[in-house]
Amino acid sequence: MIGQKKIFFYLTAVFLISCSTQKDALVNRVYHQLNTKYNGLFYANDYLSKGIKEIKQTHVDDFSQTITLNMFSDNKSSASNQSYFDQAIQRSTKAIEKHSMDISGTEKNKFIDDAYIIIGKSKFFKRDYNSAIKTFNYLLLESSSTDSKIESMIWIAKCHQQANNQSRLQQTINNLESNYSLNNRQKSELEVVKAEHFASQEKNDESIEALLNVIKFTKEKELKTRAFFKLGQIYFINNLYKQSRDCFKRVIKLNPNYEMVFNSKLNISKTFQSQENNFEELSKGLNEMIKDKKNKDYLGQVFYALAGLQLKNRDTVSAINSLKKSTINTVSQDQKLESHFLLATIFWKNKNYIKSYNHSDTAKNLADSKYPNYELIKSIYSNSKNIARHYIKINYNDSVINLSLKPMDEINDIVDNLIDELKAIEAKNNNDSKLSNNIERGFNSYEYNKQAQNSLNITSGGGWYFYNPSAISLGYSEFNTRWGNRKLEDNWRRKNKEDVTDPEGLLDGEMVNAPSEKEKYSRDYYISKLPMEQYERDSLLAQVEMAYFDLSNIFKSELQDYKMSIELYDSLLYRFPQTEYKPLIYQDLYNIYKTLGDTILSDKYLKALSLEFPGRLNKLSSNSLTYSNEEIERANKNYLEFYGLFSNDRPKACSLLSDYKNKDDVNTDKFELLSILCEAKNSSRDEFITKLKEYKQNFSESIISNYADSLASVLSGQSVKAFNFIYQNEFDNKHFFVLVLSDININLPDLQRTISFFNKENFQLDSLKTENMLLNRKKQLLRVGEFKSKADAMLYFELFKADKSAAKIFENNFITPLVVSENNFFILLRQKNMDNYMEYFNEFYLFN
Repeated sequence: MIGQKKIFFYLTAVFLISCSTQKDALVNRVYHQLNTKYNGLFYANDYLSKGIKEIKQTHVDDFSQTITLNMFSDNKSSASNQSYFDQAIQRSTKAIEKHSMDISGTEKNKFIDDAYIIIGKSKFFKRDYNSAIKTFNYLLLESSSTDSKIESMIWIAKCHQQANNQSRLQQTINNLESNYSLNNRQKSELEVVKAEHFASQEKNDESIEALLNVIKFTKEKELKTRAFFKLGQIYFINNLYKQSRDCFKRVIKLNPNYEMVFNSKLNISKTFQSQENNFEELSKGLNEMIKDKKNKDYLGQVFYALAGLQLKNRDTVSAINSLKKSTINTVSQDQKLESHFLLATIFWKNKNYIKSYNHSDTAKNLADSKYPNYELIKSIYSNSKNIARHYIKINYNDSVINLSLKPMDEINDIVDNLIDELKAIEAKNNNDSKLSNNIERGFNSYEYNKQAQNSLNITSGGGWYFYNPSAISLGYSEFNTRWGNRKLEDNWRRKNKEDVTDPEGLLDGEMVNAPSEKEKYSRDYYISKLPMEQYERDSLLAQVEMAYFDLSNIFKSELQDYKMSIELYDSLLYRFPQTEYKPLIYQDLYNIYKTLGDTILSDKYLKALSLEFPGRLNKLSSNSLTYSNEEIERANKNYLEFYGLFSNDRPKACSLLSDYKNKDDVNTDKFELLSILCEAKNSSRDEFITKLKEYKQNFSESIISNYADSLASVLSGQSVKAFNFIYQNEFDNKHFFVLVLSDININLPDLQRTISFFNKENFQLDSLKTENMLLNRKKQLLRVGEFKSKADAMLYFELFKADKSAAKIFENNFITPLVVSENNFFILLRQKNMDNYMEYFNEFYLFN
């Protein structure tokens, strides 16, 4: 009994002695190290591991982009797992407080470094990068362990990478590589950082080297798999298709999750090269994926990949069929967007503009402004829609005219048959639950039109418009664009039953206004829509004539599809031999054939123009310019280069002025004003004002003479009144370029064509729209836009003025060009006082 008491006494004494953190004895170190490792750090590591595991499980890869090697948290994932990291920090902090043996400035408990590392990692995964860096920096200063310092620096590099501190990140990488010897695990972690760093800078060669090192050094299967996948993606970007394919095959062999296997197989199909003769092998693999039930939810992507393979194999017909299947079998809106967009571009390139419209319409509704090809979609949609609306106008007018000319008995029979067909279709649709579901989801132009027999092949006879599927599609799409998916009810135009508007639609009133429930089965209703009187038919034919002319100009100026433009001009002349557009048609055909190098036909139309319209030919000759297109283009490039330098580095620009000026005889007015501005530094105020006034006199016809005049007025103290204008200085807001037409006899279509051609040549991707409107009884406005700011609008202003085709516009005294902000434009429309705005524009706006 006494012996047991002694043993208990000795054990208690040892325990009490070993609890001290200020004694550097073996028993003290063992006690505190064991407690740190198996108590505090065990639970801290457990919480940290659980948090990281949850983050990895919620991570979603975007396989349409180059994947990241790491699966770090986003804000949402970080917030949802914060409790794990907080617990890890608390446990580690408690271990440090109880078991740190900092004796004479030296830490005797080797596991305290691990506790700080867990704290730093936890803060990192909480996305608190600054605090994490401070924790790791503390270890760099205080720790005596080289491994701890290396570990800290690697995580500091990760923090800088996530915080996008590129310069600090590169410094940390250089420090690690220059001053430390890393083991394989540490090397793999550093190479991961480098691979991501180089990938973000699009340094693909350096990124490939780092990824190969990750694969070489890491023992983690998951990291190796992701490294192979990313390496395959970068090889593909570098057009190293065989190496890319080998990497994706390695991914599959490593047996990762099915989504990565699936995307590896898709990416393998993209590596097809015709010279490798492996089309059959790759297409067979994709067809096997289509048959695999596991891919039911991914069929849209597989068909899309198959279409890409078929396009590379120059089998456009099969590619279109695969893309159509992709649109039908995909549940992903992103994939549906990509499939419709690719279909739109294929049909556009093949000049099937109606089908291109159908698909671009759907793609535009699915895309948002952040989509990389959003502007291209808008451009295709806008142009193809413009073509479609003219074709529908021709189809509608021709069909109702032809029907109206038939005997009344035959008209009655046709209308009765139409009503019977309509009833049959509606009865079938009412029983078709699939169609009902589609209607509930919202109208899809392409899904509707794919069932239509008539693909809008326009002939002079045309099919009857009523319930023509393609025409209804276009009208329905425009309706949804303007009004949304409205419930069928009275006063459907009213938003919240408070506001009524009536915008100009895509189609004419008789083509948009659908019959009521009572009218749609009434023979009298349809017959009332027919042009039974000659004056009604003449009016519709005049619209057809104009539609042909407008279409020809669209194909010529907007699309440079000269063959189609010629065909439409020929059709117009055949159907309307006495058309008022004949001189313009001859002139256009002369220019088209001259562009195509067909001198025989160009001379034919030049001769016809001289015989039938000699006055037109003389006017055309008198408007010719001294400079060739090549000279003007070269001069404008020279001027824009100098002006860019003048804007960014005026002293340097002024020193080089003579070099640029001597190369350019076209922009003399601009260079003379820039010369005055360069000399201003060495001139007195009076001398500067005198030079500006002289410039105004010498170059009074130049639009930029307004700058000189405004500047002289300000320097002379004469422009104070400019600050009292009702217009606001909104130079960074949306702007428009506007032509003010003071003569109602100005040829507006000709003017619009000039602008459209200029926009096509110089601002193709900007989706600029041209609109005309009345300011008052004497003035019209032709508005082009929109532009992001005054600077963009003024650049358009200057380039348009310098364009050869626009020269005649600036020579016309009844046409005034100007630039106006969006809000000021609406003030102008309300005030209807052009003189007031022109005073503001010339005396204040241009100067600032």
